[in-house]
Amino acid sequence: MGNTSLSPETRKEIGRLARSLQKNWDESVFGRLVDLTQLRLTRFCIYLTNNEQLGRDICQDTFLKAADKIGKLKNPDTFLEWMFTIARNLHLDHLKSPKNKPHSELTILDQVGVEDESDEKLAVRNALSHMEPEAREIIMLVYMEEYSYVQAAEIIGITEDALHSRLKKAKEVFKKNIENQHRFKKAGSS
Repeated sequence: MGNTSLSPETRKEIGRLARSLQKNWDESVFGRLVDLTQLRLTRFCIYLTNNEQLGRDICQDTFLKAADKIGKLKNPDTFLEWMFTIARNLHLDHLKSPKNKPHSELTILDQVGVEDESDEKLAVRNALSHMEPEAREIIMLVYMEEYSYVQAAEIIGITEDALHSRLKKAKEVFKKNIENQHRFKKAGSS
């Protein structure tokens, strides 16, 4: 997936900006925080929801909630992890809402432009889009966002042992989805 880690300098800047906002609200400082975190958070939300528009909506709602609740953030150095937790909780709220009954939904591949994507990226996206949201979330946090097991477990709100167990199952499903794609591709090219 490529290295998506934030540099230590960027992490420090995010923490410094969050700390500054806790002391004194400044729209330009919050704008800088958005600039530094929006791409990662948007990607996470889109993959989490398997729906580009819903993912973008949840991302926007996450930033609004963060702006409102920044004073309650215990450790400004964990701002991005806090944002992932807010996004996850907003997504769970969305899933629980009676007005959001499952409906025929296009996969993420049908919703976002993929013309210039490599076969590998397409395979990963497709494999993720066919996974349960909980499994997709774990794969996203650990492998795409490169959080440690401890950090991912904290974001999700489970123990590290539970994360290990769920990650093992998620990797099996992911691997099976990739293998099925390769089989399908070979059968189609024969």
